[in-house]
Amino acid sequence: MMIQLSSIHKAFGARVLFDAVRWQLQSGERVGLCGPNGAGKTTLLRIMAGLEEPDQGTVARSSNLTVGFLPQDGISHTGRTLFDEAALSFQELLRLQDEMQELEVQMGDSSVQAGEHQQLLARYADAQETFHHEGGYDIEARVSEVLHGLGFSQTDASRPTEEFSGGWQMRIALAKLLLKRPRLLLMDEPTNHLDLEARNWLENFLLSYPHAG
Repeated sequence: MMIQLSSIHKAFGARVLFDAVRWQLQSGERVGLCGPNGAGKTTLLRIMAGLEEPDQGTVARSSNLTVGFLPQDGISHTGRTLFDEAALSFQELLRLQDEMQELEVQMGDSSVQAGEHQQLLARYADAQETFHHEGGYDIEARVSEVLHGLGFSQTDASRPTEEFSGGWQMRIALAKLLLKRPRLLLMDEPTNHLDLEARNWLENFLLSYPHAG
């Protein structure tokens, strides 16, 4: 069990959206929420993502669960190129890469004593093993693959993110979410801003999503 909803109740004023809702998701399940506008699909996703609290009931999540949520709209990015913004999905690996580069500088310092050099070498070996195991050497390829799949061109990668319109801003947000690979992926109408080619790519990507199936 990844997430379990028990006796969820949610109302806005006199309007009751959910009453005694019970539901659970298992690892590997793919589920689509269907319903008319205003039925509460977005609210339910936000409750599952921990962004909104139910009026009554509980939400239980497995201890190792990571959750990613994509809203319908309202996300914008500034201050970085498209590629650098997408690469932030690998923030921990980028931090580790910076640490490795700093260790390389220290190991190249001729004033470092032999004992300290061995300690630096051991730290570097551990960091490099983690970086390799977590796919650090594939960051550029993974970012490029997802950006291309969502319709960005090769030249777009170096463009400032503020140059992209609202629909493309949501594609950037979707790219970052897919690159983070949370165990539970919650997306609120993710195809709203996608053309047919990008929709087909997203469908194939989700079919092979590492935490599904």
